[in-house]
Amino acid sequence: MDHILINELEEFKKINPTSENIARWFYHYLKESVHSAGGRVDKIVIHEGPENLAFFEPTSVP
Repeated sequence: MDHILINELEEFKKINPTSENIARWFYHYLKESVHSAGGRVDKIVIHEGPENLAFFEPTSVP
């Protein structure tokens, strides 16, 4: 995933890469590997600038 344009990722060929969609994608991308290491991902926050952010937080976190 290093040094790639986000629009070239298969997932973002189907949906618009808004900050909200990127946060959702990162949550699902990280969830399994973090869980298998004994942790959990509760929320992904993306800062767009000093006063703007977007986040993804699932309604129920197992």
